[in-house]
Amino acid sequence: MSTSQASFRCSRVRCKQENFKKYLELCVTNKKKRQEITDIISKIGEKGFTNIGKTAISKLHPTKLAKIKDFLVRAFDANTIEDATKLCQEFDQLQISQVKQGIYSPWLFYINSELFPIVNNSHNDFKKWFRFPASYPECIKLYHQFNEAAGETDFAAIDFMAHIFTKEGKLNFRRYLYLNGKRIFKISHGAFAKGYSKSGFARNIRTKQMGVHAP
Repeated sequence: MSTSQASFRCSRVRCKQENFKKYLELCVTNKKKRQEITDIISKIGEKGFTNIGKTAISKLHPTKLAKIKDFLVRAFDANTIEDATKLCQEFDQLQISQVKQGIYSPWLFYINSELFPIVNNSHNDFKKWFRFPASYPECIKLYHQFNEAAGETDFAAIDFMAHIFTKEGKLNFRRYLYLNGKRIFKISHGAFAKGYSKSGFARNIRTKQMGVHAP
């Protein structure tokens, strides 16, 4: 198991204490640092904030796994929208089963949250409302335009909005938890954001000045 997979499982909602300890050992080799993290988690009192998505990629030929690895490694070198679009177009052309946009876009988001948006099935109503294409590479530039209009820097808040966007074009605020008196909203595939009251996204949403409308 990779350290990234282990870290996702540490943050899983209702992660059991014994599992948290096991996965944390894979992520952090320093025993003292592990204890510090454990103490902080115990003090917070929450059991996690993320879903882990697909738990395993299985029965793929090693050559395909190598291509997936190469795709993710190259993502670290992507700096522009054009870089991101080309990278994902080339990967989609490989047609590797089990690793479609709903799986790989959260991976890319964790690599660079300001370049790669999360796009999965929970975004379908949002994409239909704004007439975004189905293709992830074709969506990247449009998500950036939307993010800029919303006054956001990374794609956490947009993911949250798209996750709760209804086919009627409304936002269904139902999923949140409280942490030390602050409201934290669940975001699909694990990204989370807090303090929306001060963000450009929330300010524009509340005043209906997004500057982005369905054609």
